[in-house]
Amino acid sequence: MRFGGASESAFPWSLPPILLLAWALACTHTQTLQPDHEAAFLKAAAAIGPPVEAAPSDATAAAPSAPSATRSPHPPSREAGPLIRRDGFTLVAPYPLDNLMRGFKGCRKGKRVHPAVDIGGVGPNWGLGTPVRSMVRARVERIGLPTEQPELYGVPDTRPGTARRSGRELPRSLQIPGYGQVHFFTRNYGRWRSGTTIILRGLDGGLQGYRIRYMHLGAVHPGLRVGQIVQAGEEIGLMGCTAIKDSPPHIHLDAVSPDGDPLDLKAIFTGRPRITASCPMPPPRKAQAASRQKGKASVSAAGKPGRGKSKASVSRAGKPGRGKGKPAAGPTPAAGKARLQR
Repeated sequence: MRFGGASESAFPWSLPPILLLAWALACTHTQTLQPDHEAAFLKAAAAIGPPVEAAPSDATAAAPSAPSATRSPHPPSREAGPLIRRDGFTLVAPYPLDNLMRGFKGCRKGKRVHPAVDIGGVGPNWGLGTPVRSMVRARVERIGLPTEQPELYGVPDTRPGTARRSGRELPRSLQIPGYGQVHFFTRNYGRWRSGTTIILRGLDGGLQGYRIRYMHLGAVHPGLRVGQIVQAGEEIGLMGCTAIKDSPPHIHLDAVSPDGDPLDLKAIFTGRPRITASCPMPPPRKAQAASRQKGKASVSAAGKPGRGKSKASVSRAGKPGRGKGKPAAGPTPAAGKARLQR
């Protein structure tokens, strides 16, 4: 039977009316819900991330590969510290600046004795084990560890108990999450007298090309590698006391320009006028020797017997001299005896 040009095979007129109604509703439901279902699937797939390969189902499947050497179980903290904008520099404070210690000191042989800043630890145990951060985006150039080169950076102090610094007992080691057991002291200075050291090369923030050194650290971040780029504010290590035998825990931090000029970081941190690293050169050694000789001659002429006529006059005055200056002979003992007999 035909109706409206449609064949029986194209439209199921032979079905009962109830089934025809159910078939029509099913077709309408499928057409209206399909777009929503597809959108939900795409949203879920985006949330899950890219697909991964299925693990082998057999019992002899290979073990999972070891994590990459550049990955760390302790991701670096990038909490924003105080941002310092001063004198053309934009820096993140490498550590809380509540305990600034020594800055640029006096001169010796035309150079500053201490062309750096010491940032003291704060908090319990004088900050031992607290994070130290990079001031600017920089490249890691060197990592010095006492455990690998004790002759340079000092022999690690792995003894239990405490160490005494500035009259205070401090724990020699602590368990730090992500770092493990950290030993904060060394038993000697090492040739570098720097302890655990990180050297960076600045890439921006006004320190482009500067060599930036962090010394006396307690530990280096376990994910840090030479050649790696670190961001401003990124955690690179921990406060420590390596290669320090008497002072409290602190970071010795310096920054040297490509021309070799140290930067007064303490002045930048505090806003005080910067001190130049150059000092007046002492006079040459020959000039110093001539000055000393001139001084000796002046003292000699003023109060000490000299040479030549002065010496001759002294000789004529009280000592037997030679030649014309020789005094007349006095009476002999025999002549005195003869006078007594007379």
